[in-house]
This record gives sequence, structure tokens and C-alpha cells, in this order.
Amino acid sequence: MKNQQGVWRMVLGLVAIAIAFVMFPLILDGTRDIVTDAQIDTSTSVATSGTPSYVGVVTLSQDLYGNSTGNVTTITSSSGTDTPVALSYVSASGSLTVSGLTATGTRTLATTYDYNAVDTYSGMENVALIAPLLVFVSLIFGGGLSMVSGYRKFKS
Repeated sequence: MKNQQGVWRMVLGLVAIAIAFVMFPLILDGTRDIVTDAQIDTSTSVATSGTPSYVGVVTLSQDLYGNSTGNVTTITSSSGTDTPVALSYVSASGSLTVSGLTATGTRTLATTYDYNAVDTYSGMENVALIAPLLVFVSLIFGGGLSMVSGYRKFKS
């Protein structure tokens, strides 16, 4: 009977470790959804400057999450010949420089981007970002502890 309990504890430990590795990426994605929200800003009459590559500047209503252009999800243009791409961001002014524009007059740019949704809650972002790691470590530790306990019971 003790051998069976030991085997089940080892199996339970392996299952806990497998769940940790399978669920960790999903938990990280969920954490990002908690910490950020999507914002869509529409800028009208965006003019271009520079040759031969044309750029335009739009002002975002929220601070870009992490001050990184990687958090710009999409930029669409009313000009069918544009292929807009986020080039750079200046956090002090909230200015996003967009490249990939053509020389045609002015256009309307719709920018979808992520911003920090929990900045008004002191410390919430830090807790939300560390929580998945704590869950992962506790599942690995608990699974390992269960496996060791099961092995000892199996051997006795």
C-alpha cells in the first residue's frame, strides 16, 4: 500500500511540473492583458516631411507602454499608398514618428497601441509582473517535493 502512495505522489509531482511548463506562457499573456490596455488614437491632417523617405508625427493621448514602439499594434492610413510603421517615440511630448508614408498631401492615421492600465495603482504593475514567476516556482517546488516524498515512501 505504501508503494502505491509513493507512486501516486511521484505522478502528482510530475503532473504539477508539467502543468507549470504548459501554463506559464498562458499566465504571462494574461498578465500582460492585466497590465496594459489598448488605445486607438486618430490623427487627422498628418503631413509628411523628408525625402526620399517620408515621415509623419502623431501625438498619442496616452503614454506608450514601456516607451517602446514595439507596443504599437497597428497604424492605418487613409492614403492607400502608405505602409505606415512606428519609427520612434518621444515620451516627453508623446510624439510618435511614423515612417512608410508617401509624398501625397495630408492623411488621417489611426494608431492602435498599448498603454499602462495600472499606473494609478501603486505597486500593482510590479505585483502583476512577479506573480506568474511565483506561481511557476511554487508549482516546480511543490512538484519536486511531492516526487521526493513519493520516492521515499516508495523505497520504504
